[in-house]
Amino acid sequence: MPQYYKDIEDKDKRWYTMGNDFGNLRNDCDYILDIYRHKFGKSHSLSKKFQRLQRYIFIELASTLDSLICNSYESHIIYLPNYPEQIITGVFYSLSDEPIKRNLNDYSTLYSKKLSEDEKEFINKFIDNLNTYLSHLFNNNNYNLMFTLKKKINKINNYFNKIITNHQLIFLDQ
Repeated sequence: MPQYYKDIEDKDKRWYTMGNDFGNLRNDCDYILDIYRHKFGKSHSLSKKFQRLQRYIFIELASTLDSLICNSYESHIIYLPNYPEQIITGVFYSLSDEPIKRNLNDYSTLYSKKLSEDEKEFINKFIDNLNTYLSHLFNNNNYNLMFTLKKKINKINNYFNKIITNHQLIFLDQ
């Protein structure tokens, strides 16, 4: 999962790794949203909160990170020099080295309102990975992170803490 990005000396590799980790987190969040919708329904509070989390992280934050990466290269450079297949403006929108997870074959109209142990473990791992990723972004002194990015990360962390509280209540109910 997320590395200490400031320790990666090659600028292209650093951006590529950040984008890849971001894409993996995006895929995991999509899968968790599917889990909550499948187990609790689309109108359940956790389903709605994960959907909002997707918007905060995977749209707003991606846009800010995209601006940062674009500003770190000269305007005539379209692809990452060491990754000629990767367009710079796609780093935070299209990278991921993990397959998209979809394993909800036992769909029924009745919601079980329970998570399996594997789902709980997956969600907890996602929570840890997302916190680590945001922490690395927030504390990375090698990037000239804009105030806006730190503000967005704080907003995400505050919102995410509310989700974790609700998420833990679901675990306690089972």
